[in-house]
Amino acid sequence: VFVPITAGGAIRSVEDGRKLLSAGADKLALNTSVVRDPNLINRLSEKFGKQCVVVSIQACKTLNGSSWDVMIESGREKSSKNLLDWIKEVQDRGAGEILLTSVDKDGTGLGPDHELLDKIIDLVNVPLVFGGGINNTEQLKSMFLNYKNLSGVSIGHGLHYGKIEISNLKKELKK
Repeated sequence: VFVPITAGGAIRSVEDGRKLLSAGADKLALNTSVVRDPNLINRLSEKFGKQCVVVSIQACKTLNGSSWDVMIESGREKSSKNLLDWIKEVQDRGAGEILLTSVDKDGTGLGPDHELLDKIIDLVNVPLVFGGGINNTEQLKSMFLNYKNLSGVSIGHGLHYGKIEISNLKKELKK
Protein backbone atom coordinates (compact mmCIF):
# COMPACT_ATOMS: atom_id res chain seq x y z
CA VAL A 1 0.00 0.00 0.00
CA PHE A 2 1.33 3.39 -0.94
CA VAL A 3 0.03 6.43 0.88
CA PRO A 4 1.76 9.67 -0.11
CA ILE A 5 2.87 11.74 2.87
CA THR A 6 2.41 15.49 2.72
CA ALA A 7 4.49 17.47 5.22
CA GLY A 8 3.97 21.09 6.11
CA GLY A 9 4.81 23.75 8.62
CA ALA A 10 7.66 26.24 8.65
CA ILE A 11 8.82 25.48 5.09
CA ARG A 12 10.47 28.77 4.20
CA SER A 13 13.14 27.72 1.71
CA VAL A 14 14.15 25.14 -0.87
CA GLU A 15 16.52 23.70 1.74
CA ASP A 16 13.63 23.22 4.21
CA GLY A 17 11.74 21.39 1.46
CA ARG A 18 14.75 19.24 0.61
CA LYS A 19 15.11 18.15 4.24
CA LEU A 20 11.47 17.04 4.45
CA LEU A 21 11.57 15.22 1.11
CA SER A 22 14.84 13.53 2.09
CA ALA A 23 13.22 12.40 5.34
CA GLY A 24 10.50 10.59 3.38
CA ALA A 25 7.80 13.14 2.60
CA ASP A 26 6.31 12.93 -0.89
CA LYS A 27 4.74 16.39 -0.97
CA LEU A 28 5.21 19.76 0.71
CA ALA A 29 2.24 21.76 2.04
CA LEU A 30 2.73 25.52 2.13
CA ASN A 31 0.56 28.40 3.26
CA THR A 32 1.93 31.36 5.23
CA SER A 33 5.42 31.17 3.72
CA VAL A 34 4.16 31.34 0.12
CA VAL A 35 1.65 34.09 0.85
CA ARG A 36 4.58 36.13 2.15
CA ASP A 37 6.99 34.96 -0.59
CA PRO A 38 5.05 33.67 -3.63
CA ASN A 39 8.32 33.02 -5.51
CA LEU A 40 8.92 30.10 -3.13
CA ILE A 41 6.26 28.19 -5.11
CA ASN A 42 8.31 28.71 -8.29
CA ARG A 43 11.59 27.72 -6.62
CA LEU A 44 10.20 24.54 -5.05
CA SER A 45 8.35 23.53 -8.20
CA GLU A 46 11.45 24.05 -10.36
CA LYS A 47 13.68 22.14 -7.94
CA PHE A 48 11.43 19.19 -7.00
CA GLY A 49 8.61 19.18 -9.56
CA LYS A 50 5.13 20.62 -9.25
CA GLN A 51 3.70 17.24 -8.19
CA CYS A 52 5.11 17.75 -4.71
CA VAL A 53 4.08 21.39 -4.20
CA VAL A 54 0.74 21.63 -2.38
CA VAL A 55 -0.49 25.12 -1.65
CA SER A 56 -2.75 25.08 1.36
CA ILE A 57 -5.28 27.90 1.22
CA GLN A 58 -7.38 28.77 4.23
CA ALA A 59 -10.38 30.88 3.22
CA CYS A 60 -12.68 32.86 5.49
CA LYS A 61 -15.79 34.73 4.35
CA THR A 62 -15.39 38.51 4.55
CA LEU A 63 -17.47 40.43 7.07
CA ASN A 64 -19.70 41.82 4.33
CA GLY A 65 -20.12 38.32 2.88
CA SER A 66 -19.18 39.29 -0.65
CA SER A 67 -15.92 37.34 -0.95
CA TRP A 68 -13.33 35.35 1.00
CA ASP A 69 -10.12 36.38 2.73
CA VAL A 70 -6.99 34.26 2.36
CA MET A 71 -5.84 33.51 5.89
CA ILE A 72 -2.37 32.78 7.23
CA GLU A 73 -0.85 31.69 10.55
CA SER A 74 -3.18 28.69 10.94
CA GLY A 75 -6.23 30.72 9.94
CA ARG A 76 -5.73 33.40 12.58
CA GLU A 77 -4.62 36.35 10.40
CA LYS A 78 -5.95 37.89 7.20
CA SER A 79 -3.56 38.32 4.32
CA SER A 80 -3.89 40.91 1.59
CA LYS A 81 -4.59 38.24 -1.04
CA ASN A 82 -7.84 38.00 -2.99
CA LEU A 83 -8.90 34.33 -2.95
CA LEU A 84 -9.77 33.99 -6.63
CA ASP A 85 -6.64 35.81 -7.79
CA TRP A 86 -4.50 33.76 -5.37
CA ILE A 87 -5.88 30.47 -6.71
CA LYS A 88 -4.94 31.52 -10.25
CA GLU A 89 -1.52 32.77 -9.18
CA VAL A 90 -0.46 29.66 -7.26
CA GLN A 91 -1.31 27.48 -10.25
CA ASP A 92 0.61 29.79 -12.62
CA ARG A 93 3.60 29.66 -10.29
CA GLY A 94 3.74 25.86 -10.28
CA ALA A 95 1.52 24.50 -7.52
CA GLY A 96 0.70 20.91 -8.37
CA GLU A 97 -2.18 20.64 -5.91
CA ILE A 98 -4.40 22.89 -3.81
CA LEU A 99 -5.68 22.04 -0.34
CA LEU A 100 -8.54 24.48 0.31
CA THR A 101 -10.02 24.73 3.79
CA SER A 102 -13.09 26.72 4.75
CA VAL A 103 -12.10 28.39 8.01
CA ASP A 104 -15.77 29.21 8.59
CA LYS A 105 -16.76 25.53 8.57
CA ASP A 106 -13.57 23.87 9.84
CA GLY A 107 -14.16 21.91 13.03
CA THR A 108 -17.88 22.67 13.13
CA GLY A 109 -19.30 19.47 11.66
CA LEU A 110 -22.00 21.65 10.06
CA GLY A 111 -21.38 20.42 6.53
CA PRO A 112 -19.06 21.56 3.75
CA ASP A 113 -18.97 25.13 2.47
CA HIS A 114 -20.76 24.62 -0.85
CA GLU A 115 -20.85 28.36 -1.54
CA LEU A 116 -17.05 28.49 -1.41
CA LEU A 117 -16.67 25.37 -3.55
CA ASP A 118 -19.13 26.70 -6.12
CA LYS A 119 -17.16 29.93 -6.36
CA ILE A 120 -13.74 28.37 -6.99
CA ILE A 121 -14.34 24.95 -8.56
CA ASP A 122 -14.03 26.11 -12.18
CA LEU A 123 -10.84 28.08 -11.49
CA VAL A 124 -8.87 25.07 -10.31
CA ASN A 125 -7.04 23.02 -12.93
CA VAL A 126 -4.78 21.03 -10.58
CA PRO A 127 -5.89 18.38 -8.08
CA LEU A 128 -8.10 19.95 -5.41
CA VAL A 129 -8.59 18.64 -1.88
CA PHE A 130 -11.30 20.40 0.12
CA GLY A 131 -11.90 20.48 3.86
CA GLY A 132 -14.03 22.03 6.51
CA GLY A 133 -17.30 20.95 8.11
CA ILE A 134 -17.61 17.46 6.62
CA ASN A 135 -19.56 15.39 9.10
CA ASN A 136 -21.10 12.35 7.41
CA THR A 137 -20.90 9.94 4.51
CA GLU A 138 -23.86 11.48 2.68
CA GLN A 139 -22.09 14.85 2.55
CA LEU A 140 -19.01 13.17 1.10
CA LYS A 141 -20.97 11.32 -1.54
CA SER A 142 -22.75 14.52 -2.49
CA MET A 143 -19.47 16.39 -2.81
CA PHE A 144 -17.97 13.86 -5.20
CA LEU A 145 -21.19 13.68 -7.24
CA ASN A 146 -21.60 17.46 -7.50
CA TYR A 147 -17.96 18.49 -7.92
CA LYS A 148 -16.49 16.22 -10.57
CA ASN A 149 -13.01 17.77 -10.47
CA LEU A 150 -12.70 17.43 -6.69
CA SER A 151 -9.74 15.11 -6.09
CA GLY A 152 -10.14 14.49 -2.39
CA VAL A 153 -11.44 15.70 0.93
CA SER A 154 -9.87 16.50 4.26
CA ILE A 155 -11.86 15.20 7.20
CA GLY A 156 -11.19 15.85 10.87
CA HIS A 157 -14.28 16.49 12.99
CA GLY A 158 -16.35 13.69 11.46
CA LEU A 159 -13.65 11.11 12.18
CA HIS A 160 -12.62 12.40 15.60
CA TYR A 161 -16.16 12.42 16.92
CA GLY A 162 -17.23 9.11 15.36
CA LYS A 163 -19.69 10.62 12.88
CA ILE A 164 -17.86 8.90 10.02
CA GLU A 165 -16.43 5.39 10.17
CA ILE A 166 -13.77 4.63 7.60
CA SER A 167 -15.06 1.12 6.83
CA ASN A 168 -18.59 2.45 6.13
CA LEU A 169 -17.20 5.36 4.17
CA LYS A 170 -15.26 3.02 1.87
CA LYS A 171 -18.35 0.89 1.24
CA GLU A 172 -20.54 3.87 0.45
CA LEU A 173 -18.02 5.53 -1.85
CA LYS A 174 -17.50 2.29 -3.80
CA LYS A 175 -21.22 2.30 -4.62
